[in-house]
Amino acid sequence: MRSISHPATWFYKFFMPTAWILGAGSVYIWKFLISDPNAIAFLIALIFGAIIFYLFFGRLKKVSIDEQNLMISNFRRETTVPLSNFLRASGSIGGNIEIICLHFEQETEFGKSVIFMPPSRFFAGFSYHPLVQELNAIARISKHHGA
Repeated sequence: MRSISHPATWFYKFFMPTAWILGAGSVYIWKFLISDPNAIAFLIALIFGAIIFYLFFGRLKKVSIDEQNLMISNFRRETTVPLSNFLRASGSIGGNIEIICLHFEQETEFGKSVIFMPPSRFFAGFSYHPLVQELNAIARISKHHGA
């Protein structure tokens, strides 16, 4: 089984949102206690930031692959998805933190698609992560051979 997820997935999925909520929440409470009129702005930033962190990082999965399966984990539970169920991969372009989305033919324990962070590369530029092309080749081969 080869891991295709960024080694810091856990950090981005759990630590970053927790640090944001604790940090921004502490500032909000302090501003509220001293009756700062800007306290509401910090509450809005706290809520908006928490939503952004969930949308970008909360849904991340840890993904590994072998010749026949994808192993997908949300760090509490894990499921094996046969490559024959894997349709294609798509990815982000131009972001500092890249995201890859795996699309499936049939529903999996985590839905018809999952997102994960691939390993970092030195200069991403405005191109898909090379793993997107590799995964799409694997999907085509597994469909062709009926894996």
